[in-house]
Amino acid sequence: MQRYSTTCFVFLLCFFFLFCSGRLASGDAGAQLQAAVLLVNTGQLGTYAPPSSQGLEWLQNPQDSNSPYYQAHDIGNILLMAPSAALGSVLSKSPLEEKIESPPLLARVAVAMTCSIISAVGCFFMFKLFSLFYSLRTAFLLSLAFATTTFFWAYSKSAWDVLGACMGTSILLYCAAKILHEEQLRNRTILFAGGALVLAGSFRYSLAPFLVLNVLAVFYFARSKVRWQHLTLLLLVVLVGFLPSFIYNFVRTGSFLIPALAAEQFNPNEVATGPDQWQQTLTGNTLEGLLGLTLAPNKGLFVFAPILLLLFFVPFAWKTFPAAARRLILSFGIGTVLYVLLISSLSSWGAFGWGPRYLLPILPILFFAVGLTLASLWDKHKYPLIGLIIVSFVLNAAPALVNWHTAINEFPQATDEYAPLPYQHIAVWHGVYLATQGEPLPTPPDIANDPIRSAGSRFPDLWTFRLMELSTPALLAGLLISLALLATLLWCFRKLVINSESSIRLRR
Repeated sequence: MQRYSTTCFVFLLCFFFLFCSGRLASGDAGAQLQAAVLLVNTGQLGTYAPPSSQGLEWLQNPQDSNSPYYQAHDIGNILLMAPSAALGSVLSKSPLEEKIESPPLLARVAVAMTCSIISAVGCFFMFKLFSLFYSLRTAFLLSLAFATTTFFWAYSKSAWDVLGACMGTSILLYCAAKILHEEQLRNRTILFAGGALVLAGSFRYSLAPFLVLNVLAVFYFARSKVRWQHLTLLLLVVLVGFLPSFIYNFVRTGSFLIPALAAEQFNPNEVATGPDQWQQTLTGNTLEGLLGLTLAPNKGLFVFAPILLLLFFVPFAWKTFPAAARRLILSFGIGTVLYVLLISSLSSWGAFGWGPRYLLPILPILFFAVGLTLASLWDKHKYPLIGLIIVSFVLNAAPALVNWHTAINEFPQATDEYAPLPYQHIAVWHGVYLATQGEPLPTPPDIANDPIRSAGSRFPDLWTFRLMELSTPALLAGLLISLALLATLLWCFRKLVINSESSIRLRR
């Protein structure tokens, strides 16, 4: 088991390193890296002179016009980027102001690599989760399907905070399953569950209350072995773990509980923070948002991950699921539904991103039910399921190979959540077509004239290929790295799939 798990993690790590872009993929991530550079060089998270390049991402406390400016999002991504910011700062000879305004290239690449690592960790815990119910080979294949047939693959190449939240959720799911599995509940399991909850919430603060509700539901199903000390330990870990987030909220908004996420993300014509932000953003039509999040051609969940259509078949396979798996789905289903309804109520539920970005943190929960259904229906419906997997893989491989963020420049409707056609997919496949003609993606002049930013317009969107373009020694280095990663992937795949147990064995 241990050797198989190690091989699985090495495979996932090499897989995400191979597809790493080596760059940041959003203004949010750029501002968070600026805050991380500020933190490691000054020990402060706020500044009275916010970087001009990301001005809208830096906000003051709405109750104090003399307060410093703080980066608008939650603290998790800043802390995740801190080691990369420290590495880039130490090796850069630029003045501090320049480092903050434009973080060193090494720091950006290191952040992209860090995202590859946490992507591998998230998928590895999906493997650990499925291994509680199936053979190791089946668990690995399901975790690989999670990585390659959903929009997780596209976000593994970005540094958005939803990626860290998704990783935390996958770890929490595994810990919750352990709570249901263990005959005698161990304090260590509770500690890890509380830590995973804090981890997810530090990246996506709005997700935390729903995860707490999920874990309490797990405690209810495991009530015969849950003691008061277990509940006390969980609450203690959660409260202590969220202290940095509470304090960070307070200095930015004057409230321990309200985050400072900029409302301009949802309404570009007006910027609001604190209580005004929530009044402004939670004004959408919930039913309209729910239908859009799931079915909209340009933002819908099932359009960007068709394999999730298997959620509709969960009731038909329900009785074949192990009892612990059913309890886990029921426990996490409560908070998941409420979280989706919250996102549906936003005035702009289809935030900028590849598909339904705000649903990425709960993707492990959805895919767990999908994975169980896939395994249950496999013997009787193998060929239709193979077709569904292939379609989902192809749709999600395209944005992993093409810089979708740049590709949509030529398709203004690609950012429209109400667009009648899947313009994001159209834009990416247009980018694939341009690649077959040896042409880069269309880019605005300010990006095309920047040697660093323009690198993302070329195909494939992989850091090793950008390395090969630098010089002859870099070409050799890029080739060697690519070949080493590919060779390791093939060796691990042979060990994990070809030389392992082939049946889908259900563990009761």
